[in-house]
Amino acid sequence: MILGMGLVYAMLGVMVLATSLMSRFILRFSPLATSPSGLPDERPDAATLAAITAAVHMYRQETHSSTTADSKESSS
Repeated sequence: MILGMGLVYAMLGVMVLATSLMSRFILRFSPLATSPSGLPDERPDAATLAAITAAVHMYRQETHSSTTADSKESSS
């Protein structure tokens, strides 16, 4: 029984050691991120920005009009 428990603890120790070594290896040889936030550093072009702005504007109009209609129906 002591032999079995010793083998279990030895295997757990080997797993901890292997995990630590793999972590160090990955941190040492992995490429660095381009920015700390992980987002790209470049800004969208004018056409993309215009499309995003139009989509947000349309979404807000639809959301605002549906909440206004809901509040009018509930007050009647």
